Amino acid sequence: MNFKELKPNYPIHILDKNEGVKYVLGKVLNVGQPRYDMTTQQAPGSMPNFSMPPMKVDVTIEADGKTKTYVFDENSATVSVGNVLFSTDKEGIVRELDATIAHCEQYLSEEERVKKDLEESKALKGQLDTTYKDKQETDKRFEKIEKNQEEMGDMMRKIMQKLDIQ
Repeated sequence: MNFKELKPNYPIHILDKNEGVKYVLGKVLNVGQPRYDMTTQQAPGSMPNFSMPPMKVDVTIEADGKTKTYVFDENSATVSVGNVLFSTDKEGIVRELDATIAHCEQYLSEEERVKKDLEESKALKGQLDTTYKDKQETDKRFEKIEKNQEEMGDMMRKIMQKLDIQ
């Protein structure tokens, strides 16, 4: 089903990937009449496009207690608006989840290589860039000093506790 075929009270499936991955089942409140999208801008320097502008449809959706109107291509069934995917059916959401899973699995499979590349790059930069090397050495010294101070503080607390007990 395309967005232009929606009717009030039809379900709309929403996959929000802004903060994690969240599925919401929304409800269509209103669907406007399809109209030409006259706001489409031609890229500067490109050849003129004399074809008809795309048809759009305004869809008002209620989800998570919020109501908002979106503009979708009339013949689409799944559309992304930023990090939010809207679909007229569950299959559109499932396809996006499959793509997200594949992307995450690929990222995780490359994690060890990326960590190795990072360490090797830092080591090489330390050899080639003396300022970077000096900063790394200074950071290591500060970390060591902070660790020693924490250990001394812990020892002082233990001594103070023993003195209070006896």
